[in-house]
Amino acid sequence: MARPKASEQVWKQRFHNNTITLYVAHDYPDFYYRVDVKGDRSKYFWGETAHADSQRYAYDKTLEKTL
Repeated sequence: MARPKASEQVWKQRFHNNTITLYVAHDYPDFYYRVDVKGDRSKYFWGETAHADSQRYAYDKTLEKTL
């Protein structure tokens, strides 16, 4: 399965704090994630490990912004 275009997705917010916002694609809730970091570009994660990868990325970015 090829990764669908991000612009064609409906994104639902799953988590938000002062620095990070985590979204999941409505049509692919287990496979497609987006992480918005304040001051950075959005990062997209696709595939079987997308959930874990997006959480790790968000955690690392939160630590970078708070230190």
